[in-house]
Amino acid sequence: MEKTFLVIVGEQISSKEWRLKRKPSFIDIFILSFQLSHTTMNPSYQYIPLENGGKMPINFCDQDFQIIYNENKIQILVGEKDLPEEVIYEILSHFVLIEGSKVTALRHFPFEKTSLLIRKKRRTVSAEKKLKDTSDCFKLEGGILRKL
Repeated sequence: MEKTFLVIVGEQISSKEWRLKRKPSFIDIFILSFQLSHTTMNPSYQYIPLENGGKMPINFCDQDFQIIYNENKIQILVGEKDLPEEVIYEILSHFVLIEGSKVTALRHFPFEKTSLLIRKKRRTVSAEKKLKDTSDCFKLEGGILRKL
């Protein structure tokens, strides 16, 4: 059976306490997907083993919740307060889940309308002037160009 880990970018304070430094970036997720084992890794990544059917209590930004892991399924139980969906996404975006060779990260992109840049019309000035024909003013004689 493949081992499953919850990975954070941070440092371990005690046996059951970790301090988060930042959210994992795309580069972190890329690095985690190519590491051979969790024992030969960058010390900035902290691996928290998840046991099948086990509950993991987490306190994050004064919010208590539990992560319950069963094969191919993760449940999140929030304490007594109902948290908005955005807060739950914010909390979960700090974690990366590694199941064997699969790496999963939650990213939440807020719905925002983006407008295209409005380009200013540039004024251009152009003029046209006919040049006089100078082909008959010069004559090539014996490799020498002479003016007529």
